[in-house]
Order: sequence, then C-alpha cells, then structure tokens
Amino acid sequence: MTPRAFEKLVASIGFAPVPERFRRLVENVALLIEDDVPEDVRRDLGLPDDETLLGLYQGIPRTERNDAYGRSGTLPDTITLFRMPILDAAEEDGVPVRKVIEETIWHEVAHHFGLSDRRVEAIEASRLESEPMSLSDYSIGIVPAFKAPDGGLLFCVVHLAAGHWGFPKGHPNVGEAPEATARRELYEETGIRGIDLVPGALVSEEYSFERTGGRYIKTVDYFLGFARDAKNDTPAEFKNEITECAWLPYDEAVARLTFPEAKKVLEDAAGALHSDARFEDCK
Repeated sequence: MTPRAFEKLVASIGFAPVPERFRRLVENVALLIEDDVPEDVRRDLGLPDDETLLGLYQGIPRTERNDAYGRSGTLPDTITLFRMPILDAAEEDGVPVRKVIEETIWHEVAHHFGLSDRRVEAIEASRLESEPMSLSDYSIGIVPAFKAPDGGLLFCVVHLAAGHWGFPKGHPNVGEAPEATARRELYEETGIRGIDLVPGALVSEEYSFERTGGRYIKTVDYFLGFARDAKNDTPAEFKNEITECAWLPYDEAVARLTFPEAKKVLEDAAGALHSDARFEDCK
C-alpha cells in the first residue's frame, strides 16, 4: 500500500473506532503518520531490534491535565501510526490493513485517557472476544441552519450523486482538526463559507453498510451552525458529487432526507439550535 493510499485510509477511519461517549472527549489530539519507528524513538523506549511499534501516543493524558492546561498555547497530543509495521502486521495476521489501523488508534487513544499498557491489553482482549469483526468509517460534517425573517429555521440539505439526501460531510484529512474538516466539507458541497458554529454542540449518527471487503460501521459527527445567509452554490469541481442543495423549513427537510438516521440528526440538531441563545435573540 502506497503512502498516499495509507493516508487516505487513515483519514477515512479517524477516531471512529473509539466509542462515542469517549470520542466526544478526545481533545487536542492530532493523528500523524510515519513510515517506520524513528531511531531516536526506539532508543528512548529501549525497543529491541526484533520488536517494533504500530503506533505511539505522545502528550499529556487527560488524567494528568489540570486547570492550567491549554492556557499557554499547549501543543496538541499526537498519535503516530507507523505505516510499514502496520502493513507487516496485517499481512502476518491475515486481516485487513484497515482493521489493524482501527485497533492501533483505539489502543493509543486509551493511553490519551490515562490507561496503562496492561489495562489497555486486558480491555482489548475482552473486547475482541465479544465483538464480531467489522470495519470503521468516519466522517465529519455540519448541519447548517439559517434564522429566517419569520422567526423559524431553515436547514440546508444536499442531494448526493449516489441518489440520497443528507447533510454536508466527508472524511478528515490526516492532521486536520475536526472543525476545519467540517468547514471544508461545507464549502466543497454547498459553497457556504460564512457560518457561526454553536460552541460544544455536536450530534452524531451511526449506521452500517456492506462493501467489498466486509461490513462497515459508519460514524458521522456533525457540528451545528448558523449560516449568515441562505445562499449556496456548490463549486464546479464538486458538482459531480453534489447535484443539488436546498434550504428547507424543518418539516420539509425531514420529508426530503432519505434515511431515518439523517432525520434523527435533524431532530436532535433542531432541538439544540432552538435552545441556543443566538436563536432566542433573533425572535
């Protein structure tokens, strides 16, 4: 697998292997990729020549953070995935590369929460025995809303070339912050740049689908935001992916959305947005 293909695969996975109740708490952590374990890391860890690492967490675990954390430009924690050892492990174990990446991310995020190697290994053993094998796919998006003159909300939904209606979303690039991914995908699919995100507001959906190579669990985290106007114009280079955008009131948006999971996302988003102070102020 080429470095570029590996990077795209990691981007499609993101933090999806982490259960939602923990994924929401993953803060200031960047996913990085290196081809192999650097010599200085091997030396610092005392790693023998016949051993390697699939991933490495470096940073300040959440259990060690105090009130001063982040006040002086704290650098993000990092989880580095080592491409060649991961490819070798997948070949030796006879499992998809994606699965090894998922397990490695899960393992290193557990260290971000302060778990020791022994504790992580015990949890992994129990989890793998009880769960059937499935693959993860992760995207980030935005539910865009606009405060209409009549006091109601309009929601922007998109029609994908695949034939269904949903919300703007997509895979994060490696090293890209979640909010940056959401804003980029919003622009690529709708042309919208001016949007004010609601701090701390996030809704999620999860569903499964079959694709060549196995069963996938798809996880999408959506930011919520108020657009500054109800205009949209999908850039020409993305019109092969998005065939139409529409600003619709709640009831029409519910009817237009294709899948029940997206309808539930809209229900949750509408409730959160109606309770936001900025919506109350505009009434």
